[in-house]
Amino acid sequence: MKRIKCYHCGTKTPVEETHQDIPVFCCAGCETVFQIIHEHQLDSFYTYYPQKGVAPKKKKSYAFLADETLWAHWVQFKEGGKVRVALSIPNIHCSACVWLLEHLHHIEKGIIHSHVNFSKRTLHLVFDDNTCSMQQLAELLDRLGYPPDFSLGAQKKTQKQKSKRSLWLKIGIAGFAFGNTMFLALPTYFEKNEPWLDALRPWFDTLMFALSIPVVFYAAQHYFVHILLFSSSLQLQ
Repeated sequence: MKRIKCYHCGTKTPVEETHQDIPVFCCAGCETVFQIIHEHQLDSFYTYYPQKGVAPKKKKSYAFLADETLWAHWVQFKEGGKVRVALSIPNIHCSACVWLLEHLHHIEKGIIHSHVNFSKRTLHLVFDDNTCSMQQLAELLDRLGYPPDFSLGAQKKTQKQKSKRSLWLKIGIAGFAFGNTMFLALPTYFEKNEPWLDALRPWFDTLMFALSIPVVFYAAQHYFVHILLFSSSLQLQ
């Protein structure tokens, strides 16, 4: 006899296959997640993604989140009772995870909106802190099998991703300005005096100057900051 797979996560269970169409679960955690999904009329999750859920692991304690200062680092904005946070969710691994996490507002009324950045394994949540707390949200995610990572390593990783994105933007702006400046400078390479080139050269010079402004004041910002820090350190010596 074949073993029945867990109705939620697809893991094989000790139960042998029968003709009865009854959901079977590999653990109490999967059954709890199924009950939460069923109670909030989200059974279409199993229609779209059969046996694609995540089996919850041992529950963690999120009592420390009662202190707002301990989770303020993950807050992107807070205004009028609405709070937007970006949480690292390492367990996100497929489209089923994305579907469930983006339907959290059906499960918790305090959640206004949720969006998943799959490539960065990040969940962006907007919630009403008058209706639910950060601790309640973390406990809900933990019950569903998606415990958020509140470690300093996750925070540093998010900051590093932002810094890397800013660096690539600066490189892109510098490359765009460099390519167009070289193209606009082509008329100066010709020795022949062409009336139409002489007429357009002032415009080319103006455009090249305009392209240099974002390069100097934005793309090269990091370089000038380090030059100033280096010169100030020499003066202190």
